Amino acid sequence: MDGVRECNPGIRCVREERCHAARVPPVSRRAFLLATPPAALALGWLALRRDGTKPVTVPAAERLRGMTVSCQTSGWEWGDPAMARTMDDLRTLGANAISFHPYARIDADGHVRWPREEKPASVMNPLAWARERGMTAMLVPHIAYWGSPFRWRGDIDFAADAAWERFFADYEQWITGLARLAEEGGAPLFCIGLEYTHAQKFDARWRRIIATVRAVYHGRLTYGANWNEVEAVPFWDALDHVGVLAYFPVSDAANPTPAQLDAGWALREKELAAVSARTGKSVLFVELGYDIRDDAAAHPWSDHGPASAQARDIQCRCLAAGLRTVARAPWLAGVFLWKWFPDMSDRGHHRETFDLRDPETREVIRTAWQVGA
Repeated sequence: MDGVRECNPGIRCVREERCHAARVPPVSRRAFLLATPPAALALGWLALRRDGTKPVTVPAAERLRGMTVSCQTSGWEWGDPAMARTMDDLRTLGANAISFHPYARIDADGHVRWPREEKPASVMNPLAWARERGMTAMLVPHIAYWGSPFRWRGDIDFAADAAWERFFADYEQWITGLARLAEEGGAPLFCIGLEYTHAQKFDARWRRIIATVRAVYHGRLTYGANWNEVEAVPFWDALDHVGVLAYFPVSDAANPTPAQLDAGWALREKELAAVSARTGKSVLFVELGYDIRDDAAAHPWSDHGPASAQARDIQCRCLAAGLRTVARAPWLAGVFLWKWFPDMSDRGHHRETFDLRDPETREVIRTAWQVGA
């Protein structure tokens, strides 16, 4: 997300303990649909409705209640048994879906670099564990921009055509390889990219990437547009869901009330309902989250700002308001909250911004997702 460092794939932690657990056998292509949770299949069908006059309707029982599980290294945590325990923990809160974000790096000349491991445990293990638990999994490939000239993914831009050629050639190869893993692992959802303010303007290149991915992957596809750039993405018609990083400013009040937050979200709901009607697609919140800050409602994408004694309550109020929107918006396919981590405290991992594992935010999520309902 904008302005947030999830983890640093360029640094190997000296305390790293790689998982040597046996990989669960992958799902075959023939078994893909059988391995896909029913809710995800239903969402895929609904996403294809195109009448152009009214938003898509997604039954509440079929919406995704998801969490993005992040990392603090290159992602080996996702292949560790702690990831399976994390999924079990999230299910107690009512989650029925998870996402995680394999990394590549970006160079100043446009080259994209990534590990060339054939079937990494960090991808295949969590997909298998999600299948075992009946949870929908979404892969969201992330370009790691730290250590590069770019401040965030939306800042990736090149003056030379040759650099753009290098970028898209490498990116297509990387994304297609991950799509093959998603197919083999039975992941019902795949996000082809996110936040690429400049790169997303190259409509033909993205359509080529989408076609190449569809040749090897048979699940549903989305792209994560930044909250203020949904209308700038020209290739929604080639995808199955309109993906949004839902860091919408909803109130500039110093201490916003639930009513003020709901009013701010109501304006955003109208905008997104219109997008759903125009595209004939359901909307998916690829990310939604808030840090512990006083201005979380005004600048939800930021991890910098004042945090007074009321900041925790503001975070919880914002999260509750966002989840109320998810619950009442019929055109929403669901949400993936930002973010969670496997418990690695015994291996020296620290707490990060936007971490939703605190008791207060856990209770907000549990209440919104009505465990047992």
